[in-house]
Amino acid sequence: MAHIAVPSMTCPQLGMNMILQSEALLDGPVKQFTSQLAEWDRQIDPLALPDDDACLAAITQDIDHCLAECAQLDQALADQVRVLRETQQAFREAIRSWFDKSPLMKHALAKPRGYAGDYQMLTCVYNGQAQGTGLGGYLDRYFLTSELGRAVPLRLNMAREFLIEEAISRATMTVLNIASGPGREYQHGWDLPEGHHVNVVCVDQDEAAIEFVEQTVIPTLPYTIELQMVRHNALKMGNARQNIELFGRRDVVYSIGLCDYIPDRLMIRLLSGWRESVAEGGTVYVAFKDCEQYSKTKYQWLVDWYFYQRTVEECRGLFALAGYDMEHLEMTRDTTGSIINFVARNLPAVSLSRQETTVEPAEQPAIAVEG
Repeated sequence: MAHIAVPSMTCPQLGMNMILQSEALLDGPVKQFTSQLAEWDRQIDPLALPDDDACLAAITQDIDHCLAECAQLDQALADQVRVLRETQQAFREAIRSWFDKSPLMKHALAKPRGYAGDYQMLTCVYNGQAQGTGLGGYLDRYFLTSELGRAVPLRLNMAREFLIEEAISRATMTVLNIASGPGREYQHGWDLPEGHHVNVVCVDQDEAAIEFVEQTVIPTLPYTIELQMVRHNALKMGNARQNIELFGRRDVVYSIGLCDYIPDRLMIRLLSGWRESVAEGGTVYVAFKDCEQYSKTKYQWLVDWYFYQRTVEECRGLFALAGYDMEHLEMTRDTTGSIINFVARNLPAVSLSRQETTVEPAEQPAIAVEG
């Protein structure tokens, strides 16, 4: 059994009850969980494909039982962030020798591109296929069948459907995709009417993601879609004047994987900048995660993957503060309920005659990427 290091908790203000709760988790449920993982690892052929649904269900039950204990500690230590993070780190170290057998879990935790939701991770989630074998393959499947593992591919499909509907309604359409990642929404289903044409500019900071799209997506596109990749920092796109100078006024401005990593002050600035960047009659399409529809615990505790936790009303509040017409702001969800898509249509082309202000210093984003 792996040795479980209890985090040092010497803050004078920290109550003894909180210390005991953290130690009890690591000394009780987590030790039981690691014993279960070791037993599963012994039972499952390391080269076997993870195709036994009953085995997956049993492993899922063991993981979720342990995470239920972790969720209770989340609440108990909500005001003790340092102690909570130390406890989570100790938990991850305790399970790491087994969870590293999962290529998806290992990638998310290692963050080779600097963040968990990189284009490689998103591509694997979109494909929905376990990458590992043995216990690692079942942990891959657990990851892919989690709330967000199911929701993220649906988010992609909804974005694709939205774009196609918009393209059918316009003879020509210009699009700005912010934090574009692997660009999978432009593949499949783009059977546009004769004479229709779409020009897309995809903005991403990750050079590897840009190269991936240029090599694997652009060559497969129909002649109706013209796509250009641009390396640019999405966090600087709260300045409408600069957006227009760089990319022109676009009929559609959208982002589906960025916003859950951005703190409120900066997010309001970005939403405002996107609204002011569209062409006359343009559309802004933005996806957020609904924190009430998925468990943050499994992502934070298992792979150190954090999103800003926002309810529907808190998301709507960001749009209101960014100057959107709330009466006409549309909202749709994926079938899991975890993803909220906000759509603002028929926006006016905002006059930028006044001098644009610079972006105010803001809280640091969780990470400046898609996911």
